[in-house]
Amino acid sequence: MSEAGTIQRAGLEPLLDSLIRLIEQQNAAMRCSILLLDEDGVTLRHGAAPKLPKDYCWSTPILGSNDICLGTFAMYYDEPRAPSDADVDVIRTASRLASALIEREVATQQLKESAAELEALNQQLQENATELEMQTEELERARVEAEHANQVKSTFLATMSHELRTPLNAISGYADLLLTGVRGDLNPNQRRDVERIQRSGNHLLGLINDLLQFARLEAGRVEFRIEDLCVASLLRELEELVRPEIDAGSLIYACTLPPEGLRLRGDADKARRILLNLLTNAVKFTEPGGHISVTTEANGDAVCIRVTDTGRGIAAEDLQCIFDPFVQVGGYNTPVAKRGVGLGLPISRELAHAMGGSLTAVSTTGVGSTFTLMLPRAEALSVVRGTEMLA
Repeated sequence: MSEAGTIQRAGLEPLLDSLIRLIEQQNAAMRCSILLLDEDGVTLRHGAAPKLPKDYCWSTPILGSNDICLGTFAMYYDEPRAPSDADVDVIRTASRLASALIEREVATQQLKESAAELEALNQQLQENATELEMQTEELERARVEAEHANQVKSTFLATMSHELRTPLNAISGYADLLLTGVRGDLNPNQRRDVERIQRSGNHLLGLINDLLQFARLEAGRVEFRIEDLCVASLLRELEELVRPEIDAGSLIYACTLPPEGLRLRGDADKARRILLNLLTNAVKFTEPGGHISVTTEANGDAVCIRVTDTGRGIAAEDLQCIFDPFVQVGGYNTPVAKRGVGLGLPISRELAHAMGGSLTAVSTTGVGSTFTLMLPRAEALSVVRGTEMLA
């Protein structure tokens, strides 16, 4: 499609007519016309010929600045004759003027079209901005509602956990009294029954404590006492806590103690709880005769403590969600009395994050799992060579 084919002829025709009349005034015997190239780039259409019929066609090309044919310019006489040099000069001048007028009109129209496109684009942008603003407001309302619902849930969990702990503490307390013989001696069957009551009560109390801790974490009401902790001392305490379960499960436990001078920055109770949860899970999911190991590594400004087991492992698709609340991977293979509510790992990860660290896991089905707790490292102290405890 030619440039001339894109212009509005209605606006251009009066200008071209005026040009032709000006040229025709130079010679009373001369008649002129301008033909414009149609959109097909082949056909010449009437553009301007004030004194000639529109279907009369004799033409000379009008070339644009890029040598593209925009139309034609013709001169007519009352009698046949060849154009004089003066006529040729007039034709050339008129052709250049016609070219300038056409290209100016093309440029003007293109500017108008561009302005219209810009206006349409601006309107679309305004509509998009309005829609985005509405979506932002909706998202903000949804966020506020979600936060409120989360707060209500956390408050409910905290209240229920507190209300349930009171009677459970009483049950556990009376069971302790019976076992100590305060109410008289128990026969073997009675003692066995009371011990079952005590174990079940303690297990249920542990579940409720997890719910309460999770609710407090979500509500941001957990306080932390950050201090320098000796990693070796922390691991020795942990072995004392898990030794009964390890022995009961006929497991092999190995803990490589780091140098005494290696310290981390964290809350002692929270760090102990994370590691105890990891070790308890390792014991729970490792078959008798399996291995559980604890190793430590100082990595730059962090301390990494790894708990590795040779248990059943975790499938790749399940590994992505083990830190989600209330998810129990492999719980169906665990005795009911030992099952949790799926909050141990989520609570441990949140506690690690709150202390400026992280908790990650890698696992292979049928081979075992490794959980890595990383916490900030305290300033380095003088160290001695580490020792290893095997059992």
